[in-house]
Amino acid sequence: MFRVYLLRMFGANIGKGVKLDPNVIIFDPRLLSIGDNSWVGPSCELYSFDQITIESDVALAQHVKLYTVSHDIRSSSFPTIHAPILVKNQSWIAADTFVGMGVVINQGAVLGARSSAFKSIPEWTVNVGSPAKTIGIRVVN
Repeated sequence: MFRVYLLRMFGANIGKGVKLDPNVIIFDPRLLSIGDNSWVGPSCELYSFDQITIESDVALAQHVKLYTVSHDIRSSSFPTIHAPILVKNQSWIAADTFVGMGVVINQGAVLGARSSAFKSIPEWTVNVGSPAKTIGIRVVN
């Protein structure tokens, strides 16, 4: 609760009922928005060089990495490049996953454990692997 208060004081937009593990690493709170009733698990890294938006009712399991920055490999000086990440309502990002810059995890999607998303994930699908591929449809009762 105190951590949420501090993050708000440093510019994060955090909704009601958010559970944020004390071991979460956040690069720039001003570029972080988390909707109501979302959970960010132990040892997650929210590398917010650009906007990270986590909507409502989202679960990020332990060791999830959201990286909005990379390097331009087309240049010999490897300058940094960045793009926002959006995780939409009712999504679940499972343990030890990576989500790259510019990716949208669409509503209700699941990114399975140890997967990597370098492209946007379709809504209400189950996705696994590196790079992640859709293996099924998520049905919610």
